[in-house]
Amino acid sequence: MIEGNTVKAGKGMAGRILALSPLILALMAPAWTQAQDTDFRAPLTGEKVVAYELELPVGRVEKRVFEIPEDCHDVLRAHAEGAASWGSQVVKSMWWKVESDCRYYTFLNRYPGIPDLQDHVSRYDFRNANLAELPIGDECGKRPLPPYACPNSYLGTGDVVQILPQDDGSRPEQGFSREGCALQQGAFRGWVRLDGDGIRCQPDERAPGVRVVSVDLADVNGDGFQDAILRMIPLGPRMGRVTAVLPVTRKGEDQPFFIPKVEAEQAGQ
Repeated sequence: MIEGNTVKAGKGMAGRILALSPLILALMAPAWTQAQDTDFRAPLTGEKVVAYELELPVGRVEKRVFEIPEDCHDVLRAHAEGAASWGSQVVKSMWWKVESDCRYYTFLNRYPGIPDLQDHVSRYDFRNANLAELPIGDECGKRPLPPYACPNSYLGTGDVVQILPQDDGSRPEQGFSREGCALQQGAFRGWVRLDGDGIRCQPDERAPGVRVVSVDLADVNGDGFQDAILRMIPLGPRMGRVTAVLPVTRKGEDQPFFIPKVEAEQAGQ
């Protein structure tokens, strides 16, 4: 049921959902205006919103209405204290969704409001990028985790390498190229090979693929450089619904992209 800017769950559903426009958010608490705006998928409806409200159990009989992202600190604390163990499997899946949203929001807002960021990413068209130009597999997929945390290990998300439709070696070598790895309006369908030469692809509209569902901008490690954080999902009936996160940055417009270093203690705060 939709009433103005409010989307409410029907009777018997596990929560109430509040969708707020960016204008309303701008008029709310000062902490919100300094934070990175983030799109969420509202529980139950899947509607794209910048905030939502959900009632969840925090004990055997106790419940609380959480406003996301304003109450994200309380969500992560309650989850760490075991609140997600209460309720049905549907409610537990809601807890997982809310906790994941809050981890991501916290990751984006480690260093809000840093002045004079050096920005070499915001003008890049990531939705029509070439996957071969992105640092896929450079840090999180090819070897054990480096001394700093792979962001996916903190965010509880998959690595991009895990969701790519990788070739099993049965297709002709000449069908693969770096040029074939181009995204079209945020999506790629085809087969991928990752080896010592980097990433090469064979486009195929009938194959599984990946889609970039969002690109957020933030300085995730406080180094004074703007970062772009890509959220990607697999395409295909047997690919699952895991979300992969790929933060990238670069030191100049003509420089290669790399994954920004996020120390474990930074990520976990």
